[in-house]
This record gives sequence, C-alpha cells and structure tokens, in this order.
Amino acid sequence: MASTTVSRKRKRADYPERDILGFKVAESSKPSALGPVLVSFPAVKAPESTTFKCYAEDGKADSPKIIVGETPEVEFESNTGESKQVASSGCHYLLAVHDPRTSSLRIIPTAKTPHILGRRVKKLKSLPTGAVPQPLQYREARTTLGETFGTKKAKAAIRAEERNRVDVAAMQGVMQHVMDGIHKGAEGLLTAEEVKEVEDANRLIPQFDDTTADPAEVYPLHSIVPESEWRVIDTSNLEAVSAKDKNMLLPSAHPVWIQNHVKALDGLNAKSTKKRWKMVYYVSALFTLRRIVGKNRMDKQAIHQKMKAIR
Repeated sequence: MASTTVSRKRKRADYPERDILGFKVAESSKPSALGPVLVSFPAVKAPESTTFKCYAEDGKADSPKIIVGETPEVEFESNTGESKQVASSGCHYLLAVHDPRTSSLRIIPTAKTPHILGRRVKKLKSLPTGAVPQPLQYREARTTLGETFGTKKAKAAIRAEERNRVDVAAMQGVMQHVMDGIHKGAEGLLTAEEVKEVEDANRLIPQFDDTTADPAEVYPLHSIVPESEWRVIDTSNLEAVSAKDKNMLLPSAHPVWIQNHVKALDGLNAKSTKKRWKMVYYVSALFTLRRIVGKNRMDKQAIHQKMKAIR
C-alpha cells in the first residue's frame, strides 16, 4: 500500500490577504508627542540597535528638537544649525511604517524635515583641543610646503610675495625716525588758518562778510563798484521819463535782468530809488562792456574809445 506524505509547508493560497498591501493614514499625533522624527547620517551610520532619544523644551511638539544617541564608540547629536538650513531649503519627507505581519503601510499625515546628525568619537574627547594656528604660522607652513614640493612657477610666486611683503616688526624701530623727519619738514608749512587767510586775500571776487545776516551787506558796495565810478553815475535824466524812454537812455537795455528792474523801479519815488537806479545803470554798462569786448583782444585805448558815450 502506497504511503501518503502530508506536506507541512505553508501555502500562499492559505493566506490570500498577504498578497494585498493595505494603506492606512495614521491618526494625528498628540500635541505633546515628540515623534516620530527623521534623521540623516552624513558619514557614519549607527547600528540598527542604537537607541536614540528626542528632547524638546517642556515636551512641546513645535519647539526645536535635539536628537541624541550613542554606541560604545561614537556619540551622535543633531546639529541644530544644519537642520535649520535643510528645513529652510524646502526639504520635506512623508514617512510611512510597513508592518510585514499584517502587510499594511501606515502613513504619517505630517511631513517631516530631517535632523542632521553629527558624530563625536568617545576616545578623542579626552584629548586637548589644539590651538588654532596664527596667520603668520599658517603662511610660514604654506611657504615651506610650496618651496619643498611646489613647481618652479609656484616657487617664483612665493619668492615674489616674500619680496613685496612689508615686515611690520622691522619697521617699528624706524617709525619714530620717520615721524621726526615729517615734523621737521613741516615746520615751514602754513597752518590751515594761514592757508585760508592767503586764499581769501587772493580771491578773484571781492572780500565778503560771512558774519552778517543781511544779504545786502555780504559784499560792500564799493568793493564791487569803485567809489570814483559810483560818484560820476548820473541818473537824474531817468526820473521824469517813461519806462520805454528809460530803456533807451541806458547803455544796454536788452538783457532781461535790466528790463525787469526798470519795470520794478518805474513809478517809485526817485529819492528812495536813486541808489538802485545807479546799480541798474552800472550793470547795464557792464553788459555793454561784455558785448564790445566779447572774445576780441582789445587794448584799453580801444575799449575806452568805444565806451566814451557812456557817462
């Protein structure tokens, strides 16, 4: 009689639900919950058995978190600065937990940003931290390395840089000598006040009064119009004529400045405007002088001959 063998091997048909992967969105975490979190190992990856802890201020879920963990040789701790940079760059992940027993995938509804972990070897913690090399030491070491292993072009550049470098320590002994020479050479120079006095005395414009509050007193009248010329200006013939006739009696009536002042003074009291009429007449004569001379080179006799009609 043939014996029958009963197979004890599990058949896929016995568990049809294992062929179907189910998806489920997990419930939102409680406000005080700190997990789950996503971490990134830039270099050394911790074993799967490593236990990590998540810390936050007073257990608040929205406060900055610190992830720490350790193995017998290495300590891990999240770098807050790098983690913030990753978060600000828009790097977000949606986490899901797969349960092979039930063939289900539970999706965390909130996107997570990774925490960048840093590492520290426990054996190196007891070693003293070396001092940061000074710029001079760094430059000397770089120069030595370049002279030893550098190319001809690199060595030439190093020698040129050394020639152009100023040794401040060597200059300290001669700085006082240089300063004494500067002070000695400046003994005959004028002070700032003396320079200002010389410039004011040699100005092409008349001396001005910078202390007065009246604009009319900034320049004294006879510093602009010589007193001898001021006395001979006769404006009596302008008092009894119209504005149009006044323009005809002036040496030059075409400039707009002259026409505006003639209109402003016309009809006013002659005695109160005598000084202003003299100023208008003098400016009119200057316009005539400018028109006669122009860009031509003329001697004084020729200029006097052309302007002899002006009184």
